[in-house]
Amino acid sequence: MPNFKLLQLFCTMLLCATPLAAQSLNPAAASDSSAGVRYRFDSVPFGASVFYRMKLLGTTPLLFDSPLKLDSAVVFTLGQFDDESLRPADAKETAKNFFVLTAKLRPLSDAMLLENPPVSETDYTKRGFFTNLTEKRSNNFYKYLASATAVVAGVSAAYFKLQADSRYTTYAQTFDRQYLDQSRQLDVWSGISLALSQLALGFLTYLFLSE
Repeated sequence: MPNFKLLQLFCTMLLCATPLAAQSLNPAAASDSSAGVRYRFDSVPFGASVFYRMKLLGTTPLLFDSPLKLDSAVVFTLGQFDDESLRPADAKETAKNFFVLTAKLRPLSDAMLLENPPVSETDYTKRGFFTNLTEKRSNNFYKYLASATAVVAGVSAAYFKLQADSRYTTYAQTFDRQYLDQSRQLDVWSGISLALSQLALGFLTYLFLSE
């Protein structure tokens, strides 16, 4: 009788351990449960530098893991060859969440080599750096302009409103029609200034959110 209970306990433990063992021995199931996308970047000839959003990812052949699908162009560069820009949307899906993108690079002619010498990885990175720096300076200029416009327009709106109220008070005391007309005109200018201030603030918010 004790041997039967021992056998029953052993069987129960074996049944409980079987699903865990099966899961550990099945890497495909584990990989399916994890989010992410894997890309393989190839080029003909191989050894090309792969850039994504001006950032060097490596050289071909290259495996690259990304939490989400890429949405910008991938650029392949190699000396003596034309740069090739490919869309990730054109990548071939060979397995679930596994995409292959292959660039067929065209050699530069002698004339093109004289006019456009090959771009090195450092030059390409510098090009992206200075492009981003120029865009950043441009955004900063518009930020300052929008901020100044919002402040000036806001102060003007308050000033025109105070002057309009003052004219209306004078009209209430004297019943002189010209003060009423002036009050209405100043109210119009106050409204225009207030609207301009709101537009400038909205544009400034857009600049901050677009970065």
